[in-house]
Amino acid sequence: MLVQHVTGLSDADLITNNDILLTNDQQLKLDNAIAQRLKGRPVSKIIGEKGFYGRSFITSDDVLDPRPDSETLIEAVLKNIVNKGKPYRILELGVGSGCLVLTLLAELPNATALATDISQKALAVARRNAEKLDIAERIDFIESNWFNCVNGTFDIIVSNPPYIESRDIENLAVNVREYDPLLALDGGEEGLDPYKVILPQIRDYLNVGGITALEHGTGQSERISAIARDCGIVGGQTCHDYAGHDRVFLFLHK
Repeated sequence: MLVQHVTGLSDADLITNNDILLTNDQQLKLDNAIAQRLKGRPVSKIIGEKGFYGRSFITSDDVLDPRPDSETLIEAVLKNIVNKGKPYRILELGVGSGCLVLTLLAELPNATALATDISQKALAVARRNAEKLDIAERIDFIESNWFNCVNGTFDIIVSNPPYIESRDIENLAVNVREYDPLLALDGGEEGLDPYKVILPQIRDYLNVGGITALEHGTGQSERISAIARDCGIVGGQTCHDYAGHDRVFLFLHK
C-alpha cells in the first residue's frame, strides 16, 4: 500500500511487473512513509485515506479513522428502512471524517443531512469527503457541541461519540493513542459522558417513526440501555459487530 501510494501503481501493476524501478523522489517518499510506519503511524494516516462500506474516505490526524466495527451502525440503520427512496432527514452528532452520515447519504439517494462537530478541523475533513463523494449539496455542516446549535427534527440520528474511559487512554495501542485525536476517544471517567448528554435529548429531535443509532464500546450496552431507560426511552436494542461484540444502541421511535 505504501509503494502504491508513492508510485500510483495499481494492484495489477505490482503483480505483473517485477522490474519497476522507483525514481529517487519516489524512494525518498517511500523511505519517509516506512519510517512513519515503524513509529506506529497507521497506514491510513500515511496515505491519507481509509476504506469504509465500499468507499474511500479522506482521513487525517484530526479525525478518528473509519473502522469496520462502525459498519455495524450503517447496517442497523439500513435494515430498519423500508423505503430507501424517501427524503429522509439525517443528523450526525460528532461527524469526524463523515464516514457514517456520508455513507447513509450515498445509500439513501433522496436523503439530506446536518452534521455537527466541536472540531473545525474535523468538519473540514468531512466537507472534503462530501465533495469527494459528490454529495456535498445534500449536507450542511455546523460547529456544535452535540445538540447545542441544532434546530429542527430528524428521521435518523447517528453518532459514534468518544467512549473510552479516561484511565484507559494511556493503555491504547500506539496507532490509536498517538494518532487519533483525544477528543474523539476520551468519553470521561466511565466512558459514558456523551451518552448522558445525547440520550436525554433524543426524543426532542427525533421524529416519530425515526431511528437513532449510537455506537459504543464492548461491554457498555447494559449501562447505555440503563441511561436510556432513565430518560424514558424504552425498547432500545443492542446490535453486535462482526466479532460478536455489542457495538450499537438502536432506538426506533414508534
